[in-house]
Formats: sequence, structure tokens, C-alpha cells
Amino acid sequence: MINKKDDKTKISSFFAEEHNRLTLELIETNYINEEDSQIYYYDDLFEKLLEDNSYSDLMTMIHYIVPRVISNKFKDEDGNDIKNKFGYFKNAIENSIYKFNLSDDLYGDYDDFER
Repeated sequence: MINKKDDKTKISSFFAEEHNRLTLELIETNYINEEDSQIYYYDDLFEKLLEDNSYSDLMTMIHYIVPRVISNKFKDEDGNDIKNKFGYFKNAIENSIYKFNLSDDLYGDYDDFER
């Protein structure tokens, strides 16, 4: 008899290794799951974004966007349900990149803070 739990873990682990590490971060933060029908869209998006952006910058943006979406229970800024999580995320990260590129000093001067 095959233990379905063990079988599912093996399949799940194999499946996850195929994805971009940033896509896996979205899974780990519960923005999406492995069965998301648009999961490969995220992989493609991250591959394109990594051509012009650093991994650490994209990871920082993910950790800015995702907690806010989750804490708002997947509602947009106007309180509407986010029906297309990929479209919403793509727009949010592209806007973050745009803002990031406009500012030479995104986080301000650390010397200005009192210690």
C-alpha cells in the first residue's frame, strides 16, 4: 500500500524545485500556493525582472508588498477583492521598481536618525 502523504511530499518537493526562488518565496509567505494556476507566470515575471534588478531588491519588494496584501485580506487599496493576484502583484512590483529607480536614496540618510 502506498502512503499518500509520503507520495504527496515527494511530488510537492520535486514540483517546487522547478520554480524561481522568488516564486517559492511567494509560496512560503502564503501569497500563492503550489497549485496556483498562474504559478508559471510568476516564474516568467521574476526571470524578466532579474535581468535589470537585483535578487535582493526584488526580495525586499516582495517583503514589502505581500504582508500588506495579506493583512488587508487580499483586498486592494479601495477595499475591493483582488480577483487577479498575479495581475495585482505584477503591477505592485513594477510600481515599486519604478519608485525605487526614481530615488537615489530610497531609505534616507541613516545618519539623520537619532541613536
